[in-house]
Amino acid sequence: MADYNSMNEQKRLEALYSYDILDTDIEKDFDDLTALAAAICDTPISLISFVDKDRQWFKSHHGLDSRQTDRCHSFCSHAIIDPDQLMQIEDAQNDIRFADNPLVTGSPDIRFYAGMPLLDKDGFALGSLCVIDQKPKILTKAQQEALQTVAVQVIDKLLLRKNNRDLILANKELLESNKKLKATEASLKKAITDLTESKDKIQNILDIVGEGIGITDAAGNIVYTNKHNREIFKLDETTMLTLSNVSPEWNNRRTDGSTLPPEEHPISVAITTGDPVFDHILLISNRQGNWSAMNCVIL
Repeated sequence: MADYNSMNEQKRLEALYSYDILDTDIEKDFDDLTALAAAICDTPISLISFVDKDRQWFKSHHGLDSRQTDRCHSFCSHAIIDPDQLMQIEDAQNDIRFADNPLVTGSPDIRFYAGMPLLDKDGFALGSLCVIDQKPKILTKAQQEALQTVAVQVIDKLLLRKNNRDLILANKELLESNKKLKATEASLKKAITDLTESKDKIQNILDIVGEGIGITDAAGNIVYTNKHNREIFKLDETTMLTLSNVSPEWNNRRTDGSTLPPEEHPISVAITTGDPVFDHILLISNRQGNWSAMNCVIL
């Protein structure tokens, strides 16, 4: 096997695996390119070979039945060492690296080999487009340039395949997200419906209570008033929801008839201290001037 820098080799393998190409089915687009390469170079065999950790695997294998060989016997594993140029072996029997290779001494009886590395956008050699013959030969300059052009087409097809796969996966994830979103929307609608129904039930319960009940926010603004409360003060709901506990309209008074300062109002005291206030007597002179015993608690 050819020698590799372990760190760069790991990155190269990660780049190869990102294309999800190994052990995939035959595809006509790639077979057309190996047929074209064989025709250009006048060779019986042409391969699109991807160099895995322990093997080379053929995406397309024009003129050869095998789909893979051990990497230790691979010509292409040598070709990717120098990724910027074509590797050409005129006669493998005369090359010390390959003379004893079982692919040379036995089937498919390789003599001539030319392999153009397949470079991804980051410069990693994923494998090679190679042509093979059982007799010694050398490619012409025109054939070499044409083989390089076909190798670029292989990478373009590979990238297109990856982009299509990523698009399909993205669409699948989008459909799943939409499905979950619709389920969440349905659950939210049901929760709102249930909450509305619960609110209506609570409203009905509070309306039949024989006590005036009101709710304010942290600033003392009235945000809820039950039916009995409105009847006590002869005010409709819309009007009451525009008031606060210390609005001038109430004309709040102490038991001695003096004006009740806003900070002494039982609602203000409860809000300020956080403690409940029970049975605080005050005169609310709005409309009828009723004396009221007010209980206030923080919710």
